[in-house]
Amino acid sequence: MRRSVPELATSADAPFVGREADLNTLRSRLEGGGLVTLVGPAGVGKTRLVSELFARHERELPEPALCDLLEAQTPEDAAAMAAHALGISLDGADPAVGIADALASRQDALLVLDNFEHLAPVATPLVDAWARSGTLLVLARRSLGLANATEHLLDPLSLAPAGDTPSPAEELFWHRVRLTHPGHTPTDADRAAVKKRVAQLDGLPLSIELCAAACPLPIAAGLETPIQTASSTLEQILGDSIEALPPPMRALWQRCAAFRGGFDEAAAHAVLLALTERSLLVSKAKPGAPRRYQMLAMLREYAAAGLRASGKETEALTLHAAHFTRLSQRATELYLKGKSAESRQLVRKDADNLLAVHRRATQHRIAPGLAAEAAVESVLGVLPALGGLGPLTGLVQRLDACLSRFATELDVKTETRALIARSRILDHVGRPAEALGSAKMARDRAKELGDASLEARAMDVEGRALLQLGRWQEAELTLTSAILALAELGMEAHVARAHVALGHPELLRSHDGLLVQRVRELAPSPRIVAMSADGARAARHEAD
Repeated sequence: MRRSVPELATSADAPFVGREADLNTLRSRLEGGGLVTLVGPAGVGKTRLVSELFARHERELPEPALCDLLEAQTPEDAAAMAAHALGISLDGADPAVGIADALASRQDALLVLDNFEHLAPVATPLVDAWARSGTLLVLARRSLGLANATEHLLDPLSLAPAGDTPSPAEELFWHRVRLTHPGHTPTDADRAAVKKRVAQLDGLPLSIELCAAACPLPIAAGLETPIQTASSTLEQILGDSIEALPPPMRALWQRCAAFRGGFDEAAAHAVLLALTERSLLVSKAKPGAPRRYQMLAMLREYAAAGLRASGKETEALTLHAAHFTRLSQRATELYLKGKSAESRQLVRKDADNLLAVHRRATQHRIAPGLAAEAAVESVLGVLPALGGLGPLTGLVQRLDACLSRFATELDVKTETRALIARSRILDHVGRPAEALGSAKMARDRAKELGDASLEARAMDVEGRALLQLGRWQEAELTLTSAILALAELGMEAHVARAHVALGHPELLRSHDGLLVQRVRELAPSPRIVAMSADGARAARHEAD
């Protein structure tokens, strides 16, 4: 079953004009498979073209999986995000091989990589490996020089009219004017002024939309302000659009530059609709889901520069970090209550925001009083968001960065939670000796705190690591102690998972299959018994 067309951030209600030839060419190249790059300057309409392509030809083209690499810093990050986009689990496999195998086995899949430029020096070998097995589309502002890539250069809109029909650039301008000023009837002077202005804007769609959205009536008079040199056109149009905003709205727009991957109304209160109407934000809505807002990459860069210049960057990034720290904490609470699906759903769309919080915290770009907590909580929030997808070793590296950089600032409870998460990941990726060390350290910290819940969770991961190391008697004793402690605390989901681990074939052999009886004695909840019995049967089948 095909997934829906990916959500690409495109300008609100933008018509598709003057791009039919580009659309047909891009479609033909993607149907040929391999690696295709779509290259064009910021604001030229790359994402608009791709969005239209998928919307029109969903059945004819491979299934698209959008991977926004804006927050990726390493090849491992890129692989984790690609795996997440494809909905596959790498389970510690080599990312080049794992994703290549997934693409090879799913001939109807197309991986779309956006914001790849900054990774090109380090992640090109990954992309080359993936492209040999499937179809990839890379969106970029400049030619990347990727081996074996078919490149399509996207030019600005044509300024040439077709007979009595306005040029595509003029058509886009008038469409935006009609949204801002419904019912307006243009005069000959208006038409002449628009024709001149779109030529001054070099036919760049983003510049045209911003200019039209900010243009007052009458149009001809509103366009009297001259445009400077071509190189400063987009910057001047952006500046004019921002200066036209009331100061509170301007400040809010600049603060929106803190977000990555979009945000909902709960994250940024007030005037979002007004900013969307001015084409300074784009919005997306799905039935039954909150409306989300996003900045196009070029606008985000401009807003971020304005935010830095205003002297308010630290304040804005700290507010952003505080919001997503609370979101991570709620996701963790749901996970601990056994509501894993709800936990993932809560943070699924905000993995980019959480990674941004971690990066800024470790770069000391948010207020010191929040940095240590935010750095750890953002990683703990990403863990359920990824749901085990991708190479998780990247998260271990992030946790290690937190534990080293904030060694004197982290409170003991947050440090202990980080150590437990680190142990879980290391156990999952087959590094049990390191997992055991981390779990023992977490258990010691929890004892110091007198926190029974953290101590029980640390014992659980310690027992799993002992299993992987083949230390059967120690594993059984540790897991049994963890089950008793978790059951007493009412943490049923954790109890059930610990029982499944206790159903390891080696332990079943040594106890002649009496696990389920022991489960009933340790934790009499019918739900736990049922889940544990299933785990025991599966383990016994494996042993046979």
